[in-house]
Amino acid sequence: FSIFNPDAVKDVKLIKGGIPAQYGGRASSILDIKMKEGNSKQLEINGGIGLIFSRLSIEAPIVKDKASFIVAARRSYADVLAKPFLTGNSTGSQFNFYDVTAKVNYTINQNNSVFLSGYFGRDVFGNRFGFNWGNSTLSLRWNHVFSSKLFLNATAFYSDYDYLLDTDLKNQRPNNQFRWTSDIENKSIKPDFTYYISPNNTLTFGGQILTYGFSPGSANASSNGAKVTFGSPTKDATEYSAYIGNELKVTPKLSLLLVIIIACFCSCIVESPKY
Repeated sequence: FSIFNPDAVKDVKLIKGGIPAQYGGRASSILDIKMKEGNSKQLEINGGIGLIFSRLSIEAPIVKDKASFIVAARRSYADVLAKPFLTGNSTGSQFNFYDVTAKVNYTINQNNSVFLSGYFGRDVFGNRFGFNWGNSTLSLRWNHVFSSKLFLNATAFYSDYDYLLDTDLKNQRPNNQFRWTSDIENKSIKPDFTYYISPNNTLTFGGQILTYGFSPGSANASSNGAKVTFGSPTKDATEYSAYIGNELKVTPKLSLLLVIIIACFCSCIVESPKY
């Protein structure tokens, strides 16, 4: 299954080479996906029912022609359909995923707009023993028009990926259990400026502060009432970067791209292993 809900996607652009500076130091390719902003004129509901999963999206104006929202959700139900056929140790097995994508936008005036969007998803697989993992993201973007030639997109975002491995998902044997969790967390502030020198000459520049929080693993184990906790060190890191890029369209088929990226990466261990 694709992580992207088609009901929430507005536009998809694949950049296979000549990566613009605002995407950072990517060396291979970029898949740039933009979400819908919601119907600002009337209520619109879309959905679909399939053999494995179903989906539903709702979009509508909050203030007509000024603010709108979209919420799109999916849920698989292979485990629900298989439930009558699961017997013995397979009874109560879970194998499904769900996700919710949402976005709200508000046009303050002709020069300022704000956008708030989020994604929340989880995958579950197992019975008594199993694992699950999930992603949560939240972003706030401010679009400001300085003039007909100069634009700003300032973005702040938060993302979290967590993973769980558990020998007793149903918590039926708390005295004989092993639970392992890990987590990766990101926070970022990123202003992007675009200046149109001429119709064929575009200058982009900006910067980013990006923080990382790595928790490789933390485990709790219990056996016959005896409990022990152990894990790997937790690490924090911060990346500071600035960029400038210039794209010059020489002909309709030929363009020149100049990219300069400066980055500094700092990391540290903030917690020792626990035994």
